[in-house]
Amino acid sequence: MKKWQLGLVVVGLLVVVYGMNLVSGIQRDRAQAEAKKAEKARRDAMAQAQAGQPTSGPGAHQGDLGKQAFDLPASLGPKGAPVHLEVFVNGTNACHLVNVTFIERFQRVYGKLLRVDWFDMKDPKVAERADRLKIGCEAGITINGQIEMKIDRLGGPRIIGFRGPTGSGDWAKEDLYAAVNLALRQKGLQPSETARKLSNQPARARGM
Repeated sequence: MKKWQLGLVVVGLLVVVYGMNLVSGIQRDRAQAEAKKAEKARRDAMAQAQAGQPTSGPGAHQGDLGKQAFDLPASLGPKGAPVHLEVFVNGTNACHLVNVTFIERFQRVYGKLLRVDWFDMKDPKVAERADRLKIGCEAGITINGQIEMKIDRLGGPRIIGFRGPTGSGDWAKEDLYAAVNLALRQKGLQPSETARKLSNQPARARGM
């Protein structure tokens, strides 16, 4: 190969390397920009939750901004019950009332085996803990302190995160029955026949 041909090859290689570095830099900058945008959205949402303002789309809050849309009920079930649910909701967001009404019915299935405590996201301390659980400004439920549980669903084991209100698309009602039943078995207890039947119903599509 002649020297001038070798020079062209070297120049070509340098151009390719430069192009790859340029594309990589653009992708890195774009990823950083997206990350900053997501973090800003998260912080803005947290600020809204702490201020008691609506945190999702149109109609998410029914009533005056910052006004309590519904009152959180008293704790359900005995202290020291083998399974403990922590239910996070935003009391100024009427859409979260669906979790309250469902959980009230849900607890009656388990009776003394299940304790339910309610936490309002507009409380800054509650919002801070919810942030650590990656609930953000939405509703969520922990089962014995866990926001995610591995349960049998749709023909095999799946990790389900109980984030968002009932019917939000992240979990189905049957998933929560299955998770609480599992938590009882982990304590050496057996769920009732009713609870087992409710967990064995085929999970409907997320967003039920």
